[in-house]
Amino acid sequence: MVWECQACSYIYDSRKVGETAEDPVKVPSPADLPEDWVCPVCGVGSEFLEEVSGRSS
Repeated sequence: MVWECQACSYIYDSRKVGETAEDPVKVPSPADLPEDWVCPVCGVGSEFLEEVSGRSS
């Protein structure tokens, strides 16, 4: 899944490079991030991440 920071447009992609349909890699969704996670660009919390449909990295 792809998420976008609504404050600065940073893209958080929960997929991992090298993942295949046969061998998915488990990467957290924003809901699974630590409570103290902040956007690496603007510093807001994960509550500002919104799912983006149809976008790939």
